[in-house]
Amino acid sequence: MRKYAILVISILAIVIFASGCTSETQNKTYNLSGIYFNYPGAWNELSSDQINLTSGSATAIVAVSDDSGQTGVLIQSTPSSSQSLTDFVNLNKASIKKMGYTILSENTTTVNGVKAHQIIFNGNDTKQVMTLFKKNNKVYYIVFNSPPGDFDSQQTNYDMILDSFKVQ
Repeated sequence: MRKYAILVISILAIVIFASGCTSETQNKTYNLSGIYFNYPGAWNELSSDQINLTSGSATAIVAVSDDSGQTGVLIQSTPSSSQSLTDFVNLNKASIKKMGYTILSENTTTVNGVKAHQIIFNGNDTKQVMTLFKKNNKVYYIVFNSPPGDFDSQQTNYDMILDSFKVQ
């Protein structure tokens, strides 16, 4: 009987401790002007004056970031009626190299049901992934930025944004 009581108390203690560890933040949803995606609940949307653009032709749609401001995602678009996705990829690779950044790898993926190209690169104490895809005569840029030491642990947050990203 005593062994049974100890077992029950042990199980109860495990359940109580585990229930205290479930204060996980719910994801947030961005849904405006035909753009939809989920992002981490602990992240916040940045105001337009907080978004730092380096490309004159692209228009910022939204940026979301963690509290430190060092890890986040910037989403931009630019009109593209006649240029191909490959043209935009090549232009961006040239710009990355011109800024002195190092391209680490490239691959293809799918975003919102269309082929996308990813460029992973280092520069200025950051590691970044630029994902480009073309839809509705626009090229969309989804750029993930993180300190190199946090990159791998933050990758799941970027994947969540990409996997949920929709353009109408």
